[in-house]
Formats: sequence, structure tokens, C-alpha cells
Amino acid sequence: MKAIILKIHKSNSMRFTQGLLVLLSFLIVLGFASGAVAYTTNANGGGDCATRAGVDWQDIWDQGSSTCTLGADLSGFIVIESSKITLDGNGKTLTGVGGSGVSIQGPRGTILEEVTVRDLTIQGFNIGIYLFNSKFCKIYNNNFINNDTHATVDGVNEDNKFFFDSSIGGNYWDNNQNCDPAKVFCDSPYLIYNNSGIIQAQDDFPWTKPDGWKTPTTALDIKPGSCNNPVNVKSKGVLPVVVLGSSTFDVGTIDLESLMLAGVAPIRSMILDVLDIKNTTDTCDELGGDGIPDLVLKFRTQKIVDALGDVVDGDFVKLHLTLLDNNGNPIDLTDTIFIIKKDKKDKEKKK
Repeated sequence: MKAIILKIHKSNSMRFTQGLLVLLSFLIVLGFASGAVAYTTNANGGGDCATRAGVDWQDIWDQGSSTCTLGADLSGFIVIESSKITLDGNGKTLTGVGGSGVSIQGPRGTILEEVTVRDLTIQGFNIGIYLFNSKFCKIYNNNFINNDTHATVDGVNEDNKFFFDSSIGGNYWDNNQNCDPAKVFCDSPYLIYNNSGIIQAQDDFPWTKPDGWKTPTTALDIKPGSCNNPVNVKSKGVLPVVVLGSSTFDVGTIDLESLMLAGVAPIRSMILDVLDIKNTTDTCDELGGDGIPDLVLKFRTQKIVDALGDVVDGDFVKLHLTLLDNNGNPIDLTDTIFIIKKDKKDKEKKK
């Protein structure tokens, strides 16, 4: 087991701890700190962020931004005890067998501010991440897996954020019960408590899948703003379709020549922000952007109807939109339409 201690200025002050689990984890960290396996980042070139036990571990310390970027997986603990430090997990995994995985806590009597932890998988701890006396910290785009408690916030707690808007999202929590894997984000916030069981923070955009922020996330919405996407087979107009952009998918990378809906090419295309990808899995989605451009397409309705062949009034039919990105990678998106095959004349004849 190894530990990394991240701080700007070295301090010999004893850390103040609360709760038996937290106390045990810090005793372990202090034990490591007395030997050759504790690592400190400071104002003098990053200390041992780039090495562990004297071995080059490919971690990178950026002095200008006070950022420690992990270069490999780590078994042990990470203690951040100075303000304005960023821990960039760089997609790596921190594994433990108890205690606290990442502790954000300064010397006794201090309040840490503007600490960021991102892109890290934290697993196997009593507490995944522990914040004590902290302000304006940002914890996002992390995977919390197989911890007894994923996150605890104690002491002073002011504007600590566990999420951003849907363009960035929050974290993945493996014990979140309100998640539909067909969606991008879970249906309800993930709540974060203190040791007394009182809610201290929440993640309003918890991802439904690990590393969800890294997966090119997009969606298809036919007739945006409508319910059930009704299509009258006798319509002579156009069928609007939207390919949604996200923080991980830039619609500007789509090869427009490759676009086909049911084998039919669009007649027009434009890039506009019209929908929020968080809302596109609902039966009736609402118009309204999320700050990320979408690709708006128009298809001749009769061309689509001809491609469908024989359909029955009241049928729900799934349509596929196929496309390639600029690197030639294929993407297949689907949405469902509701067939309307009767018009007023049909109804009058029936009478």
C-alpha cells in the first residue's frame, strides 16, 4: 500500500480527524509518511508527485496549475492538504482495503479551498472521498465503485460541487438505484451525507455508466418537441430530425455525405443548439438547448414512407439513422415513429 500527500507548503502540524474510520485511515497515511512511501507535492517542483519510493512512476506535476496527473494505477491513499490543488486521475484507478481513498483535509484549524479531483476510479475503501472543512471544491467525472460509503462531507462545507451541467455531468456511483442504463444520466440526484447522516451535497447529473463522460454520447430525436413522433404517411412535407451533440460528441465531426435515415439522405442540414441530451429519452421531450450544438436534418416525408413499405395505422416503427464520423467510424442511432395512415376522408368513409 502506498500513499501520496499533496500539499503546496510542507507542514508538520498534526491533522485533525473525526470518526473512527477516518482516524484509522489517517494513522495509516501518517505511518507511510514517516517512511519512504509518502509523497508530497509542494512549491518546489512538485516534490514526489512524479515518483513513488524513489521510482519514476510517470506521474506529472504541473507547477503552474498545481496539478498532479497520475501516470499509473495506485494501491494506497491520497491525501490533499493544501488549497488550489488539482488531482487529475487521468483514467487511473485508486484501490484500497479500507480507510479513506482521497482525503481533502488540511492541518487543524484550516479550511481548504478550490481543490479539484477528476477522472479517477476510487474503489475498495470505507470512504471513497472524504472532505473536511472545505470550500469551492470540485469532484466530478470520477467512478466510485465498491466503497462502503462513496463520499462524506464533514465540518465546514461551502459550495462544494459534485457535478456541472449536462455538458460535463457529475460522477458514476455504483450504488445509485435510480438509473436507467438506456439513459445518459440517472433519474434523480445522488445524495452525499456527513457522518451524522445529514445531507451536505448532491450530484445532480450522476452518470448511468462508468466513464460515461468518455463515451461519445449522442442521440437521435425525430420530430423534436412532439410526443410519440407521429408521421402521417400522406404528408407531402418534411420530417425534422436532430442528432444531439454532447460533451463527448461534436456533431461537427459527422460526415454529412454518410447520413441515411432508413436509407434516405437528408435534403437539408444545419447546426443549432435545440435540445438538451438529458431530456431526449422521455416520451415527450421539450425543445430547449443545453449549450452544445446539435445537427438538425430535414428529410422528405414521402421518401421515408416509401422506404418503410407497408405499414399499418397505429404502428410504432423504429427508424435507424446511420452515419460516419470524420475518421470513418460508423454510428447507428434509432428513434421510433407513430404511423398515422388515416385522414379525414378515410374517417368520413368509415362513417
